[in-house]
Amino acid sequence: MNNETRNKLNKLILDVVHQKDISVTEEQISKDKNADLYSDFGIDSLLMVFLIVEIENEFEIEFDLDELDNEKLRQVNEICKLVDCKMVKS
Repeated sequence: MNNETRNKLNKLILDVVHQKDISVTEEQISKDKNADLYSDFGIDSLLMVFLIVEIENEFEIEFDLDELDNEKLRQVNEICKLVDCKMVKS
């Protein structure tokens, strides 16, 4: 897993949760690599859509519809792996 990708992703998650006044710190996101975005960080489906758009813009990638599965996109590590994979293909 690329550390630069992980750091950018952590920042995007932090920005998204803070826009909705969800109390999560960067340390919490960084520390728990298997954290669940929904149950651990309070992200709901609408925030997840916003996060996906932010990720696509930041990394200049586009997710396929089959990749936008809530089960695949629940954990920070899984999202990071997917982003890394998409960046290699582009």
